[in-house]
Amino acid sequence: RALVADNNNLTSLTNLPKNLSYLSLSKNKIAFLGNLDSEGQHLLHLNLSNNRLISLEGLSSCSKLQSLLISNNYVGDDQIVHIQSLKYLKVLDISHNHLRDKNFLSILSSLSSLEELQNTSNDFSEWKIQAPLKNLKKMVLDSNKIRKVEFLTELTELKELSIRENNVSLVVGVRKCVALEELDLSGNDLSEISDEFSQLKKLRKLSLRNNNLNTLPRIPNLMYLDASYNT
Repeated sequence: RALVADNNNLTSLTNLPKNLSYLSLSKNKIAFLGNLDSEGQHLLHLNLSNNRLISLEGLSSCSKLQSLLISNNYVGDDQIVHIQSLKYLKVLDISHNHLRDKNFLSILSSLSSLEELQNTSNDFSEWKIQAPLKNLKKMVLDSNKIRKVEFLTELTELKELSIRENNVSLVVGVRKCVALEELDLSGNDLSEISDEFSQLKKLRKLSLRNNNLNTLPRIPNLMYLDASYNT
């Protein structure tokens, strides 16, 4: 059962039909989840993007959730703890909120089924992956304030990684992304590319626009390289 009620003036989740598996209420005025606590048991997809969310309390009751879209809200770091029990979650979009706490990454590590993470336009200053996200295929970290990206464990399924428009000057452990096919590091502060990049044997597309590079990496199977607007 599905309910789509986007682009209205809804302020709450009252009187929801029972046994919903798909719920889309984007572009409303919802600040609290409220009734989800009792009605979310069967939900697989939940879209609450472009609302006024300040609380995620009650989300943990949606134990079967596979897709959660909460971009363009007012969610703070203290609320992210409510997603850590969503063990079947495959797609998570937390873009355009008020997130910056590096402890988010420890919560992220509990989402063992996650395949796609959209984290654009938040305020993270570092990004350190320490726990294996064995199913992660796509990760977008554009327009944060990230200075350093560090991979301390293998991401064996990651195929797409975008870290555009940050302050990245150092990328450590990228060789652990053994399946990486597309990488976008444009609009950062990179002055050199480490030898690790040459170990990315599946990398086909690389963007390094708008950095401070004097030399370019040698990557064996690269098909497309954009190094425009460097020094």
